[in-house]
Amino acid sequence: TNVSSPLSMGGGAGGGGAGGGTSHGFHMNNNHSDANNSAGGVSSPMHLPKSPTWDDLQNIGDIIAGVHLQQREDFLIFLSQADCAYIKLLLGLFPPAEESGEDMTELAVIIKTILLLNDPEIIEYVTSDAPTFEVVCAVLEYDPELREKANHRDFIRKFAKFRTVVKMEDEALVSQIHHLFRVTYLRDNVLRPTMDESSLSTLVSLAQFTQSDIIKGVITTPKV
Repeated sequence: TNVSSPLSMGGGAGGGGAGGGTSHGFHMNNNHSDANNSAGGVSSPMHLPKSPTWDDLQNIGDIIAGVHLQQREDFLIFLSQADCAYIKLLLGLFPPAEESGEDMTELAVIIKTILLLNDPEIIEYVTSDAPTFEVVCAVLEYDPELREKANHRDFIRKFAKFRTVVKMEDEALVSQIHHLFRVTYLRDNVLRPTMDESSLSTLVSLAQFTQSDIIKGVITTPKV
């Protein structure tokens, strides 16, 4: 059900298995508190905690903020490898932390910064299914650049209802329609309030390609 488009050839392609990513220059440390192991804190963006905990977020945020232009491609490969495994770990920190009343600001900044790297594989991952997308939206409700806390989950659960006007037998086509909603919602409602259009180029392109695929699907589906 993935969208077929030139975006899939983007900078985060493939890039290694589920290993530590050291072949790309980014190391996942076994220690949870890397910043305490080197004088002066984090000196380079090459040491990410292998299994990030809530206490690691400040360190991770500093690392991501310190990634230089020359390191961007390797960093994107690291983030997108193994089906965005590291991003999954970060998102997995959210539910228990919100339940216990932790400050979500740092995690929101990290996830937003990753999304604004404009990597096609990462964007595909966060919009590929409803549960992942809802967690991403939930994290970004706490974006510190917003004047007041957003409430994306409430809107998605209560108001974002899909109604079948024309019966469609093609499940892949229906899945693409849902995918398009997630892409456009992320672009227009979650990120755009604090970003300009140039920062959302991958989302704009992905929406256009998905719309094109849906139109083709509707035209070529015999039973529509």
